[in-house]
Amino acid sequence: MGDPVRRLGGAGRQAMHLAGLTALYFLAGKLGLGLASIHASASAVWPPTGIALAATLLFGARVWPAILLGAFLVNVTTAGSVATSAGIAAGNTLEALIGMRLVNRFADGAAAFQRPQSVLRFALLATIAATVSASVGVLTLFAGGYAEAARVPIIWFTWWLGDAVGALVFTPFIVIWSRPREGARPTGTPVEAIALAITIAVVSGFVFRQSEPIAYGVLPTLVWAAVRFGRRGAVTAAMMIAAIALWGTLQNVGPFTTDLPNRSLVYLQTFLGAIMLTALVMAAAIRERERAEGALRRSYDELEDQVRRRTASLAEAVEDLERSRSVLNEAQGVAHIGSWEWDVLANRVSWSDELYRIYGLEPGSVEMTYQGYIERVHPDDREQTAASVRDALEGEGEFEFEERIVRPGGEIRVLQSKGYVVMDESGLPRRMIGTCHDITERKQGEVELERRLEALNRSNAELSMLSYAASHDLKEPLRTVASNVQLIEQLLRGTAQPEIERSARFAVDGVRRMDELISDLLAFSTADRPVNDAVEAERALAEARERLSASIAETGARIESGTLPRVVAGPARLVTLFQNLLSNSIKYRYDGRQPEVRISAERDGEMWRFEVADNGRGFDPQDAERVFVIFERLDADPGVQGTGLGLAICRRIVEAQGGRIWAESEPGRGSVFRFTLPAADSAPARTDA
Repeated sequence: MGDPVRRLGGAGRQAMHLAGLTALYFLAGKLGLGLASIHASASAVWPPTGIALAATLLFGARVWPAILLGAFLVNVTTAGSVATSAGIAAGNTLEALIGMRLVNRFADGAAAFQRPQSVLRFALLATIAATVSASVGVLTLFAGGYAEAARVPIIWFTWWLGDAVGALVFTPFIVIWSRPREGARPTGTPVEAIALAITIAVVSGFVFRQSEPIAYGVLPTLVWAAVRFGRRGAVTAAMMIAAIALWGTLQNVGPFTTDLPNRSLVYLQTFLGAIMLTALVMAAAIRERERAEGALRRSYDELEDQVRRRTASLAEAVEDLERSRSVLNEAQGVAHIGSWEWDVLANRVSWSDELYRIYGLEPGSVEMTYQGYIERVHPDDREQTAASVRDALEGEGEFEFEERIVRPGGEIRVLQSKGYVVMDESGLPRRMIGTCHDITERKQGEVELERRLEALNRSNAELSMLSYAASHDLKEPLRTVASNVQLIEQLLRGTAQPEIERSARFAVDGVRRMDELISDLLAFSTADRPVNDAVEAERALAEARERLSASIAETGARIESGTLPRVVAGPARLVTLFQNLLSNSIKYRYDGRQPEVRISAERDGEMWRFEVADNGRGFDPQDAERVFVIFERLDADPGVQGTGLGLAICRRIVEAQGGRIWAESEPGRGSVFRFTLPAADSAPARTDA
């Protein structure tokens, strides 16, 4: 009888797909509205937006009837009238279609998650598209009398956030797992995948059952998933974290739990959007780097294979040379090695047939002398070649050098000459015997390798530029969130709803902390590349103090410095280094004591050793190495804002320049951070002036 689905034909299969999408949208919508608290039709958790956007990206605009019907059924069976349900469904459908058009036009469509730039564009466009559904839906509820004017802003914000985060979390997961795997297979093993899943479950279970603000402690597991299992691993890890975080928040535990359920979900959704975006950007950037490294490895393997083949040919030629004279000529032809002998006293030079061919001459066509040989050397190499011959005659007798020759037609070839001098009984040179190897192709291969290395360097430079571009693009969606929340805060002023105003302020603060984390992550990823710029340390310190002027004024911190030198570090790098160390001293100040920081420098050979000493709270000497570990937070850290990346960035900056950084401290007695950087007068450096 055959497959019943196939018998239905194309139209039947499409109808089944649409019905399945409608059912999936309906079930996801009922789940989302089941978590609604601010309004029956507005939930901060809204997976259907991600499902709808993924469906349109994968199958095109033809799936809109399924989205429209699913959205209508969700709302008509929950609250409101038929008219309001139809209006909300129209807004949801329009949101998916607009989001699809924007992503297809500006972010590579379903391939948006292959490159960091496309991921960032997708995030921005998805948040923009979410305003359509929120605006249409809230206006529909208000017009139908199902929403009070005073509650319109908070309903709109909840609606918009649920749609935006739904797109950021669910669309990448569905699209990435629906499309064929692209690029190299992940390096992680099934056993490692199980270990990762267990680690995520344990860490997330712990984090989201604690009331302490340690939610970003799950980020190392995201890094693990992205590095070892690529984009599929990253989005799957993010989904696991999201599920555990949602479960914990619904159980009224975890860092996002508040006295208002809707506020808790708002905080949670903002966090989930941030970790999914971070995981996607990180996985895409790793894939870009792996692709560049793969191209270099292939080029290297090709060159190495050529070298192995040439070496094998040469070894075979040497073996044949030892058997007979006839085999010698054949071997020289294969290996492009010619032999020669110079009778120094008689000034007679004999060449093998292959050597004549290397010089572009018919064998035996010219009677060769030392002067005739020198005349065929490239004019720019003659003096150095003659000097090498003289040194061999006057020295121990062995020699090896490279030279360029000019064939009769003007073609230039590169030869490698090596041999030895035969002395008579009195120690005077009588003969020179040697070989000339035509290494022109090898030299060309080396030039090609250098060209490819330059291309790789350009690629690395472009990746650095990408990091800066990513820093800008990644902040755009955050700015969108901040501007919308600030707008809501303005609209809510005077509405006698202080708890909602506090929620908006908390959301703005969350965006600010996410912005700091993203900036530090990008700074950490690029800080391992050395720079060769000379910079005045005093100027860099002044700029760092200017950046921290608000913190310095707020705490009354006193910062003193001696005369600081000129070092090789790069202006921006050194400013970041000083800024992180000063900020660390100010943040971890001793309670009730005015912060005091002293910066000094002392010459240490070709390096300058800097010292940043403070009178802060200090830490256990056993933790002197832990403070530089990424995302590591000491027991004394709770309550102090930070991303856990500042000192890790400092270490990368210093070690990239060939220096080192270390710390000494004692609880209650302050800390001393020391680091070394190359002196500008001990190494070539570009000036920053």
